[in-house]
Amino acid sequence: MKLLDVTRSALGACVVYVAMAACSNAPEGSAASAGGGLLDGLLQPVPAAAADPTSGSRLKVEYRVAEDGSRTVLSSVWFDVKRKEECSFGQASDGKQRCLPASTLSSYYADSACTQLVLALYSGPGCAGSPPHYAGSPDLSACQSGLATAIHEVAAAVSPPTLFFKASDSCVQISTVPGYLYYATGPEIPPSSFVAASIKVDP
Repeated sequence: MKLLDVTRSALGACVVYVAMAACSNAPEGSAASAGGGLLDGLLQPVPAAAADPTSGSRLKVEYRVAEDGSRTVLSSVWFDVKRKEECSFGQASDGKQRCLPASTLSSYYADSACTQLVLALYSGPGCAGSPPHYAGSPDLSACQSGLATAIHEVAAAVSPPTLFFKASDSCVQISTVPGYLYYATGPEIPPSSFVAASIKVDP
C-alpha cells in the first residue's frame, strides 16, 4: 500500500472517531445528540414488539417450525385447547368477535322456514373427499349483511327432494342440482362455546 493511501485511511479513521466523540459530548436535544441516539439505536438490540402474539389459558399461538429449527407464527390462527381445534377471529351470531373454527358457508335449508341448514358441496372431478366438520350460516338480514356467522356441525349425507334458499328475510323454494352432495347439519353451536375478544387501541 502506498504512503498516501495509508495517510488517507488514518485521516478517515480520525474523522469517524472525532464525529462519534462530538456526538457523545453534545448537549441533550442538539442535532449532534440526535445523531448519537441514532448510533445507539443501530448498536443496541431491538426490543421485542409489544404486539407479538401471546398465548392465553385457552387459545395458544401456533408456529410453523422448519427442519433447521427456524419458526414463524401462523398469522391470525390460534389453537383452542378446550375444543382441540384451530380457530380464527370473526363475528359470531351473537355479534361478538369470537375465535371460530373454519366452516363452509351455506344458505340452503331443508324446510320452508329456513331453520334446518343444509350444506351443498360440488362432487365433480377433483372434489371428492370428506365433508368439512362445520358449516356456517351467515346472517343475511339487512342490518348484518352476512357479517355474523352461526356455526353448525355437519351431519350425515341426505337426499332432499327440494331445497329452500335464504335471501335477506325471505325463504325461497328451489330445486336440487345434479352433481352436488347434500349434508344435514346439527343445531347451532352456542356462540359462548367459542372464546370472545374485544378490540382495544393504545392510549
